Amino acid sequence: MHSNEAVKFLGQYITNEYNENIGIVLGFICNGLGEVISFVASLGGEIHEIPVAHFEISESRLIYLSPITFSFKSIMKRFKDINLRISSLNRLNLDNEINKEVWEQFKLRVESSYKEIISEFNELKNKVSLRIQELKNKERILDETLIELKLNYIENNISKEIYDNSLRSILNAKQRIAQELKQLYSIQNYLPNIENKDVIEVKIIQ
Repeated sequence: MHSNEAVKFLGQYITNEYNENIGIVLGFICNGLGEVISFVASLGGEIHEIPVAHFEISESRLIYLSPITFSFKSIMKRFKDINLRISSLNRLNLDNEINKEVWEQFKLRVESSYKEIISEFNELKNKVSLRIQELKNKERILDETLIELKLNYIENNISKEIYDNSLRSILNAKQRIAQELKQLYSIQNYLPNIENKDVIEVKIIQ
C-alpha cells in the first residue's frame, strides 16, 4: 500500500475481528519509496505503531488481527511455503553441476526453517489452549455476575432500568466471548490437520 492510498484511513476507526471499534488511525509510517510499513494508532488511550501485516485491509476499513489469528495465518502460509520447498528439493537430482558442500548447507538452511516453524506451531497450540481457558473463566465470572444481578432485581434492590441496562451489558459481553471462543475452537481443530497433512507426511530431505 502506498501513502496516497493510506490517507483515506486517517481519522478512521480501527475494528477488530468482531467488528468492535478499538482505536483510531492517527497516521502511518512509510519507507523511502512511500510504501506504508505501519500505521500509528490510538488504542485504549495509548499510541501504538502497528505493522501493516497485522491488518486485513478493505476499501473502507482496517481490521486489526489478534496476535493468535495473525500467528495462525502466518504459520499456515509458511507451512505451505516450506512444504513446497521440501517437496521440490526431494525431486531435485543431485549431479556434478552442484557442489555437495553447498548442497548440504542449503539443506541445513531449509531444515532449520522447518524446525523454526514447528516450534512456532507448538507455541501457537499452547497459546490457543491458554486463551480458551482464560475465556471460559471469564464466562464463569459473567454467569456469577448474572446470577447476582437477577437476585438483586428479584429482591427489589435495583430498578428495572438498571437491571435491563446491566443485563444487556452482561449478555453482550457473553456474546463477545462466545464469538472469540468459536474462532479459537476452529483454529484449535484445524491445527492438528496442518500438523498431519502438511508436516508429518512431508518426506524429510535425504
